[in-house]
Amino acid sequence: MSLDPRLAKLRQLGDLIQTAINDVVDLSGDSDGTLPGQQLFDAQKILLSASGLITELISSPSSRLLEVSSQYYESRALHIVADKRIPDILAKAGDEGVDVVTLAQEVQIESRKLCKCSVGKRLSGFQRR
Repeated sequence: MSLDPRLAKLRQLGDLIQTAINDVVDLSGDSDGTLPGQQLFDAQKILLSASGLITELISSPSSRLLEVSSQYYESRALHIVADKRIPDILAKAGDEGVDVVTLAQEVQIESRKLCKCSVGKRLSGFQRR
């Protein structure tokens, strides 16, 4: 019985990751706070690259498309939060927080639209009154 090519590649990637992890563990103690040596740098690059390849190998095309397309909304929400300086407003409010209606009035965004902002919800613990 033949192994699916994607699964065979995943198994090879697992071996490569294990080798890179061993290199990072073995070589990390040699760093004195300066740039890593070439072998450590290569192992770090392998691990970072492998994370993207794992996603490619285990995700179905439809779920990957959904994930990539939703990243736009997260990026846009973060832009709005930063542009309207919402973290500053929340910091001023302290532990009491700010209810959505008050925050919406201050930043001039409809409160129902502000509630859809997933990044904003994570930043504060909004309360709807």
